[in-house]
Amino acid sequence: MAADMRQRNAALNRLPVQYARALRLRDAGIPDEVTAECIGVEIEGLPLVMRVAEAKLATAMATRAQVNSRSGPNPPEGEDDEHQHPQAAHRDAGCDRADRRACRSNAHGANGTR
Repeated sequence: MAADMRQRNAALNRLPVQYARALRLRDAGIPDEVTAECIGVEIEGLPLVMRVAEAKLATAMATRAQVNSRSGPNPPEGEDDEHQHPQAAHRDAGCDRADRRACRSNAHGANGTR
């Protein structure tokens, strides 16, 4: 179960920010109206965004599962994706910038990390 959650979180971290945020807000039980506002879409467009997000998540998880089946068991926790953790910290800081190094937000600190 914990491995499944780690796999899902790793896959979420590889999604575009808008889709990952939409899925995380839904998972947290946030109302649709608030989710739509947070990701910058009209409420009428949210169902489509969620379907796309779910499809992207399924693809990301399937891709990772295929890589793992070719390369052996999952690496130890915290070593599963060298690029995941800086990007996850960037997203967790609430920044929508695609490249955390290009972000000038104070949320990342002086060196671009949290």
